[in-house]
Amino acid sequence: MSLRLLKIVKKFVGLLAIILLIIVLFYYFTFYDMSLLPKGKLINEVYSPNREYIAKLYIVETAELCLKVDIVNTKTYKTKTIYWSWDEGDNCRIEWLDNEYILINGRKMNINTDTYNRRVDSDDKYK
Repeated sequence: MSLRLLKIVKKFVGLLAIILLIIVLFYYFTFYDMSLLPKGKLINEVYSPNREYIAKLYIVETAELCLKVDIVNTKTYKTKTIYWSWDEGDNCRIEWLDNEYILINGRKMNINTDTYNRRVDSDDKYK
């Protein structure tokens, strides 16, 4: 194989790798990452029993009416989105079961380990 052809193949493989990386990153941020979701309008705040966390419910008006729940640590003010869904109407039930578990529209979730993202999770994931 000539040196010129080898350089062309290396450039092609490098370009292909960059294109694949861009596609993978786009797919990840579009469907899996919940940190880039729109903020929405704050509807309700529910404190955990020990008042260490706040569950904040947002209504987000996109093509459909979406529900988003953020958990805020009241000591560090770190925020984590744990719930994203749509087609559930604009009334959402949030109930703290204890300081770690929360019930959101019938889905029991651990605030430290669980997330529900309807774009990728099945409807019965936490039911």
